[in-house]
Amino acid sequence: MRNSRLKLLVQRKMLPPGPDLIASFSAQHHHQDQSPLFTQIPPEIRNTIFLYALLIYEDLSTIYPDDTHYSRPGYRHALRIDPQLLRTCRLVYLEPRLLPLDAVDEHVFWCHRAPPGIKFAGEAAKYLARFTEEQKDRIERMHFFIQQYYLEGTFPRMCMLPDMRPRSMKITLRHGDWWSWESNEPLILEDRWSNGLGTT
Repeated sequence: MRNSRLKLLVQRKMLPPGPDLIASFSAQHHHQDQSPLFTQIPPEIRNTIFLYALLIYEDLSTIYPDDTHYSRPGYRHALRIDPQLLRTCRLVYLEPRLLPLDAVDEHVFWCHRAPPGIKFAGEAAKYLARFTEEQKDRIERMHFFIQQYYLEGTFPRMCMLPDMRPRSMKITLRHGDWWSWESNEPLILEDRWSNGLGTT
């Protein structure tokens, strides 16, 4: 009984806020008339402040070793966003709630051989399940570091999920991700994996 309750709580935690929650925030929030942030600073400047507070940054305390599969040019450190600002009050949540998505250049997935500590590394479906529909519509780019067996197997089915709707997608196969790369054979990629992707 206890385990099933815990499982239910975990599942609930995974659900994104629904449109009714956003609507209730819009209808019932304190207008913050006493706050200079909302009464004296114009929205354009306020949003710039919010954007700087919510920018993605490299966590320099985590350095990926050069001899790992996941250490790549431009991917030497873990990336972080600090969303604590969005928790301060409903009005602060409502105004910049989509800025973190706009600030992220690309949503990166590591389909095997991921850096340590990456949540949902190769699980785009679980990652996207935490977003509202409004947030999913704001995702511009996705980047997949992918092994060839995953590209030719699971990846096409994942791309057909309804939540997968980025405007652009980048796929990177590192040298060690190809079939038979260890034996120095020619690297071959057939296009069967991409059949049907144009119809999604």
